[in-house]
Amino acid sequence: MDDLFKYKTRHSKKEDKRKKIEICKASKREKNQRLPGIRTHTSPNKLCEAIKKMTTTQRNIVRRMGFGKILKLKVDEIKSVLGHFVVDRLDTKNMVIRLGEQTIKVDKDSVRKLLGLPCGGIRVNIDNKEACKHPLISRWRGRLSRSIISCKDLVDKISEYEDEDEEMFQLDFVMLFISTMVGYTMNGIAMYTLLYMFDMDHAFKEHGWCQFIINAVKVCKNHWRRCDKNSWFRGPLTFLVLA
Repeated sequence: MDDLFKYKTRHSKKEDKRKKIEICKASKREKNQRLPGIRTHTSPNKLCEAIKKMTTTQRNIVRRMGFGKILKLKVDEIKSVLGHFVVDRLDTKNMVIRLGEQTIKVDKDSVRKLLGLPCGGIRVNIDNKEACKHPLISRWRGRLSRSIISCKDLVDKISEYEDEDEEMFQLDFVMLFISTMVGYTMNGIAMYTLLYMFDMDHAFKEHGWCQFIINAVKVCKNHWRRCDKNSWFRGPLTFLVLA
């Protein structure tokens, strides 16, 4: 009888454990159904990886460019459910995130305060299709062996940096920043058509990076379809979640 009791006790514990696991799984399924996750390519993961690998010289260059606060970025992942929640409550007509009776402003000032980006007067333009023929872009792309440039390629180049390649490092960093923190990307590919802008006598600080992010927020939210599982949000998700 004792052996039988021990067997039943062990069997009962295993059954209780199995039931608890099933309940947890069911709870997670129910939660996922209530709060869908968002699909996005603008993850801060690769930018954080690059920052960790930067040398002191590289960090000083980033500060001179006006992106010094980005070096303090510690968030390397955005939960998809949280991302969906925030984007779903973004009102692009009034540029606020609505949280019940409270609202969070989404404007140039909020970008500047959170990310510390320059708010210069020169517009950051990604619409110049002829820019891909620019000599600077040809030289920059010539360093990369792939025709399609990924964020991983940019991280690899940043880690291979040599002192005489300061200009190329600046372009690598800007492309990685845009791909991970701004958006306008397809399949996570860096959009390099705006590189031609930096072959002029204008410092990176003179460009309107804050407005660039706000423009991306508007465009990408308006193209996002909340009930479509195949719809990707291609905008500044990290900024919106941290705002």
